[in-house]
Amino acid sequence: MRRILVTALSDGWKVTLDDIDNDMVFRSGREAERTARRLADRLARAGVDSEIHLHLKDGSLAAKFLSPAAPRSSANDNVEAAALPKHAIRWSASI
Repeated sequence: MRRILVTALSDGWKVTLDDIDNDMVFRSGREAERTARRLADRLARAGVDSEIHLHLKDGSLAAKFLSPAAPRSSANDNVEAAALPKHAIRWSASI
């Protein structure tokens, strides 16, 4: 399972994917969280489970979101999934 961290900086917010040395920096927490969710969605579509950890400015954990890998199926098997918009994400929040 891949971990995506959203943490505060002195003048913005940072998104980090566990072992990738290429942090993304944003001015707002909203943009950082949106990017983390998009990244989790892309990982799910690639068959990879992920978990987003959202931290507050003081460093404490605010929330965790789990994004399970999308099931592999043929294009005709899963009509319901095909009807979902590309940005739709299956989320379950837990703290």
